[in-house]
Amino acid sequence: MPDDALPTLTARLADRARQRRTARHAAGAAQSWSGWWEQAAEDPALGPLVEKRRQIYPTGHSPEWNPPADWHLTALRAAGFTEVGVLWRNGADAAVAALA
Repeated sequence: MPDDALPTLTARLADRARQRRTARHAAGAAQSWSGWWEQAAEDPALGPLVEKRRQIYPTGHSPEWNPPADWHLTALRAAGFTEVGVLWRNGADAAVAALA
């Protein structure tokens, strides 16, 4: 999730993260995105949830659409959550949390 307040820095951080991820994949030190989902699909507890995700997103994750954290926070508030925020951020990556 990019940070709208830091567009240049976020783009640089995302590019650097992409370079590091590519190097880790090439070295076999990290699993690819698609490989992770394939492994999750084989897990007895996660498999049904992966199938549900496939039904909702039949074409998978779209790297062209990557809304910023603020977009997610606004959507959560609009959905009725009363407490929302960025729980964790590492460069261009972020996790948001919400309570009803």
